[in-house]
Amino acid sequence: MSSISSNVSFSSSELEMITSVLDRSGYGSDMLVQDPHLFNAAAFLVRKMFTAGVTSPHELSRQLDRQFGKASQNVQLYSSTHARFAIQGLPNTYPPATLKPV
Repeated sequence: MSSISSNVSFSSSELEMITSVLDRSGYGSDMLVQDPHLFNAAAFLVRKMFTAGVTSPHELSRQLDRQFGKASQNVQLYSSTHARFAIQGLPNTYPPATLKPV
């Protein structure tokens, strides 16, 4: 059984502070898209520390940096190894060269 109750409720000001801590450390909503597992781990750590009594935004940020490091802001979500024309099924010479009469 978990040592943290799942029925913990936070006030709106506490949620704003926790969200700002996650955002400043690079674990904001964009991290949820890029790496959901890392986002969940960071959010769980902040929640765990906050319910344990650590309410200083500076200390929460410091612990996030200590546990996970700064999150990378320059992660490209998707990069294709194929050329655009290969994906579309078009020939390499697209747009087609003008046809010369034979």
